[in-house]
Amino acid sequence: LVKRGNIDPSNIFDLNSDTGEITVKGTLDYEETPAYEVRVQAMDQGTSPRSAHAKLLIEIIDLNDNAPDISVTSLMTPVKEDAELGTIVAFLTVSDEDGGNNGVVNCKVEGSVPFKLKSNYKNDFSLVVDGPLDRENTSLYNVTITAADEGVPPLSSIRVITVHVSDVNDNAPRFMEPVIN
Repeated sequence: LVKRGNIDPSNIFDLNSDTGEITVKGTLDYEETPAYEVRVQAMDQGTSPRSAHAKLLIEIIDLNDNAPDISVTSLMTPVKEDAELGTIVAFLTVSDEDGGNNGVVNCKVEGSVPFKLKSNYKNDFSLVVDGPLDRENTSLYNVTITAADEGVPPLSSIRVITVHVSDVNDNAPRFMEPVIN
């Protein structure tokens, strides 16, 4: 096994010099190195030894060993109680280091809250107002966002975003009783 670049394949793979069998002896991590290009040399034991070289490509199969990561890149809170539908509350980025379906992530807002996720681009989302807000009834929402990958079995993460609702002058003063003597 011949070293190439920063990777010394003899630390990861073992070559049986008699049979030519290559076995794993180190730690493999698809996210760090998805494939190894290994150069192998065979040499006979003649008085004038002859050798041959071959290039071997070893591809690593990804395991679903990374849960999605939800990061809030921007949070615009408090939100006025008279905010229009579609008003942006937060920007989120979701990432998963795994490859293939193990790295494909789906996001959703859990429960019944007046907010929804809007997909912007690939794994970038906006949390937007999706229903009427009334600070006098609810002044704070804990919005739970779940991200799950498509691995088998799937891995998931949860992120709770606290959204404060601010007051607008939408209630006129009232007398407690219609007629006061």
